Amino acid sequence: VLSTKAEKEPELAKKVNVTGTIHLLNLALFQNMKHKITTKFFFPSSIAVYNTKGIDKQIDESSYCNPKTIYGQHKLFCENLGTAMDIYGNEQNLKIDFRCIRFPGIISTNTLPTGGTSDYAPQMIHNAFNKKEYTCFVNELTCLPFIVMPDAIEAISQLMNKSKDSLNKTVYNITSFSPTVLNLLKIIQKKYPDFQLTYSIDKMRQSIIDSWPDFIDDYHAKNDWGWKPKYDLDTAFNDYIVPQLTKY
Repeated sequence: VLSTKAEKEPELAKKVNVTGTIHLLNLALFQNMKHKITTKFFFPSSIAVYNTKGIDKQIDESSYCNPKTIYGQHKLFCENLGTAMDIYGNEQNLKIDFRCIRFPGIISTNTLPTGGTSDYAPQMIHNAFNKKEYTCFVNELTCLPFIVMPDAIEAISQLMNKSKDSLNKTVYNITSFSPTVLNLLKIIQKKYPDFQLTYSIDKMRQSIIDSWPDFIDDYHAKNDWGWKPKYDLDTAFNDYIVPQLTKY
């Protein structure tokens, strides 16, 4: 249950995002005890765990996490639970190998997200491709970190295939590019010059985004498991987004 929907339906978000994760972690423990094997567990987290209001908008993993949103609070709780099980499990010979990525906004060409707060970016792109106007729910200076889907998938693969001994953390940031809405508009209009963008600010969603970082530091992912995004903003748009939209 993504960030905007989680704010509107907190009980549903708790059942899915928290209780669902707890069930899966318990299953991992059961598998370990039954088969005496180390159970790898991947948890997809989010930059929503941060709250940058009043502090520097450049964020790394050591920064204080005090999420404003229900979604961010749930993600942080599950991160901490998984990390605790990883540490406690190893001490008790219950080997849970917990690994987590805090994802920025993810742009995909195959699907349009619903219920998220970074949805404006893929929605702008898809509407431009389909020759439709788009009404943006955040202001033109809004800035968030993003990656495209192939980089997100590659990051998971890289992290999960790395030996545990080479990892110094259980939770990692990754990022690729941090455009403003205006940056996105300019690159879209180079390809689709007739694309029209208007604004109707959603105060709740704008407030959520304003509490998230503009930029995040992915040094530890680069250092521990060689993370490096294939795409920056220009290549993401020209080499991935446009060709894939055209294909599909």
